[in-house]
Amino acid sequence: MIRFPRLVTVCLAAAVVLLLGNSATAQAVQKRAVKVHQIRGGMGRNLYVPGYPMLRNLFAQKELELVDEQKEKIKKIAESYREKTRHDWQKARDMPQQERRAYYKEVREKQKAAMEEAKAAVEKVLLPHQLDALKEMNLRMRCASYLSNPRIANQISLSDEQKEKISKARDENRQKIQEMQQEMYKKVLETLTTEQKKQLEEIIAKGPRAFRSMQAQPDQSKK
Repeated sequence: MIRFPRLVTVCLAAAVVLLLGNSATAQAVQKRAVKVHQIRGGMGRNLYVPGYPMLRNLFAQKELELVDEQKEKIKKIAESYREKTRHDWQKARDMPQQERRAYYKEVREKQKAAMEEAKAAVEKVLLPHQLDALKEMNLRMRCASYLSNPRIANQISLSDEQKEKISKARDENRQKIQEMQQEMYKKVLETLTTEQKKQLEEIIAKGPRAFRSMQAQPDQSKK
C-alpha cells in the first residue's frame, strides 16, 4: 500500500476545495485540511519550547486542558526563547577559524542555558498533574524512534522478545495510519467527477509552487 507524501495530502485537499467552490463537500474537505495542519502543530508553533515539543500539538493542549492564560504565558516563554537563541551566523562565517570556534561554543552554551530556562518556566506554568501528563506524552512520542536505536536498546537491556514486540507494534501502527490515509483519499476522490479528477491530477503535477500561487489568488466564487 502506497503512503502519500504530506505535500500530496495538502494539495489534494486544497485543490478539491478550489475545484468545488463553496459546496458542502468542499467546506468539509477544507475543514479536514485545516484540522490535519493543526494536529501537526501548524497552529501551535508559537507554543514551541525545547524539551516539550508536544505543547504545540492541539490535541495535546486539549488533553492537558490548558487554559488561555497558560497558553499565553507559554507563548511568551517561547517567544523569549526564540529571541535569546537568535544569532548572527553571517558574522560567524566571516570570522577567523579560531574565533569562529569560540563563537560557536558560546552560542551552544547560550542555547543550552536558554533551553533550561524555558523548560523551567513552562514547568512553573503547568499544574503538577499537567506536567506529569506532558512528560508522559513526550515519552510516548519519542519512545519508538529512540528504542529503534540499537545502542539505546542495548543500554537499557531490551530483550529479544521486547525488541520483537516493539517492532511489531511499530509496524501495526504504520499500517493503520496508511489504511486511514487511503480511506480518506478514497472518500475525497469519490466526490469528484472524472473531469475534476483529471484537473486535480494536473494541479498536483505542477508541484507546491503552483499550489501556493493558487492559495494566494482571490476566491472568484464569492463574488
